[in-house]
Amino acid sequence: SHMLSKESMLLEVNVAERCRQAMLEGSFVDGTSARSLKHWAEAQSWFLFSPFYARYDDELLPIDEETSLNGRRFSLTRSDLDILRADKDYIRCHANVVRFVLLSWGWDVRVKGPVSSPDVNGGQGWRESGAHGWRLR
Repeated sequence: SHMLSKESMLLEVNVAERCRQAMLEGSFVDGTSARSLKHWAEAQSWFLFSPFYARYDDELLPIDEETSLNGRRFSLTRSDLDILRADKDYIRCHANVVRFVLLSWGWDVRVKGPVSSPDVNGGQGWRESGAHGWRLR
């Protein structure tokens, strides 16, 4: 047997399965998972959320459109969306990923407002997180 490259594996797995695997086990791109973001938030390592340090957004926050980073490679189809919506573990992790990313931007979804004392020196906040590098989804 032969070893498959990451690129070959990406082509063999559908988008929903790639996104699910990235969320629960780690992305094909850099190994980032929902657990990674949880650890970063707990450690208050806000700079790690920046697109300058990790590019998890296409796999952990997938959309149904082309992205500047990966084109249509991670674009969700209706079928992909249905598969992911039916997966309770994926949905729970996705909600946490969104919460952690917003927290890194200085927004606390639990209080529905801005973080009271953001760690701007540590990279917490919209501008501090590298806002110009983000494409809102």
